[in-house]
Amino acid sequence: MGAIHRVIPDDRPGQVWWFHGNSGSGKTNIALKFDVPNKIILDADDFRESVWDDLGFHNQGVDAPSVTINSLSPIFLTDQTEIEFSAAVNVPTGSVSSVIVKYGTNDQLVNEAEMYQDNGDIWAGTIPAQQGNIVLQMRVFATSSEGVEGQSALVERIIASSSPSQIADLYSSQSSDELVTVKGIVTIGGSGLLYTTQTKAYIQDASGRGLQLFDYNLIDGLDRGDEVEVVGYSGYYNTTYQIKDFVFRELSSGNDIPEPISLNAAQANSSNYEGTLIAFTGNITQVTPISTTGNNYTIDDVTAVMIWNSTGIDVSNLIVGFRGEFVGVGSQYNESFQLLVGYDSDISTVVGLSLIHI
Repeated sequence: MGAIHRVIPDDRPGQVWWFHGNSGSGKTNIALKFDVPNKIILDADDFRESVWDDLGFHNQGVDAPSVTINSLSPIFLTDQTEIEFSAAVNVPTGSVSSVIVKYGTNDQLVNEAEMYQDNGDIWAGTIPAQQGNIVLQMRVFATSSEGVEGQSALVERIIASSSPSQIADLYSSQSSDELVTVKGIVTIGGSGLLYTTQTKAYIQDASGRGLQLFDYNLIDGLDRGDEVEVVGYSGYYNTTYQIKDFVFRELSSGNDIPEPISLNAAQANSSNYEGTLIAFTGNITQVTPISTTGNNYTIDDVTAVMIWNSTGIDVSNLIVGFRGEFVGVGSQYNESFQLLVGYDSDISTVVGLSLIHI
């Protein structure tokens, strides 16, 4: 069956017209030409694109088994972990004859394994550990005693490598749009700290370099001092090197953050410190509000410190003439270098040769 379209006239509440047919048979065109004032059209294509983006199409008959993958563990998969999963299988007529899983990558489900009945309509199975830095794809197929086959939706999971890349090596190789695994300490946490509606966290590893972890949604569990293992897609967004579409697991918490690289203000103007924890001392020579979301502080007329309101940092003392030490991660906005500061404790007042935390 193709998409279903409904035309709802607002002057006659409760009346619904359903148009059934194969995909591409013209249901939408008929609905558009349907002579009803103030009509509302609900198109299945719209739901597939904006609500249920994994809904898709199928050519299974009404007597095909219904198959749903309902569990998969562990949550964070590596090339050292066997994958356990289960699926619910229901048949409208007859009984279940066999259930198998087919799996692979790059849309090639070239491997398969039998599943066993675990409890009632729940069937279970395992997939051996897979290669790291790939997207595993899997689909469960069930055949009824009537010889009719049904299948689940395609499920995809990222597999992390047990041999993480060094962040410095990713910069050197200019790795882009590749699945990579890294391990490091969170230097600036997520949960809206640098952006209220997105995740922009930073981690740094033993190579001395750091990068951004980015997601369009807010992701909890990335707190400063956490050691995390991350797998996702590497690449640049403008001048920001990041891993996006990532999954992670916490290995430990409460760790000391890496020692920041000590520089002068002018030295901070370098892409060598992108995403990396650095520190410099200088005087605020100009304060520039960025709309209502934060302030940009020019330091010694040579570089800048950016503090977003979302950090909650008390900026009342940060006025022209303030001299302090600033700790944060190196960044660029357009052609200008700036230091991103995430915490009150990363700003200290300099009095003579002494530092006083504000």
